[in-house]
Amino acid sequence: MKANLTDKFFSIPYRSKSLKTLLQQTPKDKLELVYLLTNHERWINTKIELINYILTHYQDILHIFFSYFTTDIWKFIELLLKKNGELTVKDSGNVEYIVLLNMYLIAFPVIKNGERTLIVPHETLDFLKKLDKTDYITNVKLNDTITTYTRALLEYYGYYEIDVLEKYLKKYEDIEFAFDKYFPILSNDSLIYGYYVEENCVYLPTIEENPTFFMTRKQINNIDYYPLTKKDIYSYTHISKEEVDLANFFIDHFEIDEDDLASTILAIKLCIQMDFSIKDILEDLDYLELSPYEMKQLEKCLVNLQNNTRLWSLKGYTKNELKVPKLIRFPKSLN
Repeated sequence: MKANLTDKFFSIPYRSKSLKTLLQQTPKDKLELVYLLTNHERWINTKIELINYILTHYQDILHIFFSYFTTDIWKFIELLLKKNGELTVKDSGNVEYIVLLNMYLIAFPVIKNGERTLIVPHETLDFLKKLDKTDYITNVKLNDTITTYTRALLEYYGYYEIDVLEKYLKKYEDIEFAFDKYFPILSNDSLIYGYYVEENCVYLPTIEENPTFFMTRKQINNIDYYPLTKKDIYSYTHISKEEVDLANFFIDHFEIDEDDLASTILAIKLCIQMDFSIKDILEDLDYLELSPYEMKQLEKCLVNLQNNTRLWSLKGYTKNELKVPKLIRFPKSLN
């Protein structure tokens, strides 16, 4: 899908690195979006007038967008600067960043000499090279914090209401989160990392593929979300002992490279987070042609992982935690 998007995205023939030329080659609706994002009203005049407006106010427009950027986005911009504003795109690895920077009229995808090329206009390149990025340090730190919390809660909960994010940011960072104010930050991050942001909730697209998710959530409606510590939030990419044990099983039984091993473990963990049964997962792994004894070993690893994984449908609780409810005091709130 990414490859198809990249091929479709790079369709405009290269003519010049002039900002004016690149804006002329950009569809009017994309230019109108920039005006809407920076002025909060729609453009009603011609494309030529809109291009002149953007050229006149271009640096002010960039300053607005820069205030919403995270460290990840700035790193990609630094890559473009090292390439002197011209990056040949061989694969779809950075397509999300390309889409984002093109939406903000910072970089433009073209076909140059038969190759997919991302172009930063001369005017933009000069501006970026002279830019004092220390002016944005405070914004970047705040934006990084908000997106870290957003992604961490997704890892543990899969789906949560905006007020849950608000409570954690206030509790651990003393940040007063206002959705309208910080929505552009989440919008950027959701495009890059692949989640959905709505006015009242944040969720992963895989939630929509789990037919029992909301039914299970309804059954435990009286239970609040599993309370995360600040350490939990900042270590949300931590690899658990159960994941290591499963990885060791594959290493012991198969010749598998590091990337394939990592993707296999992630795929199995995703199945568990989506409430697949152990039986279903084992059936999907039937192609491995394991002996009955080896299959039992694998099943044991999977059960341990399932019992100790924070499940999205259980609001971040593990099956082990919900097996012994008398020993658990479910909190009424995060405070």
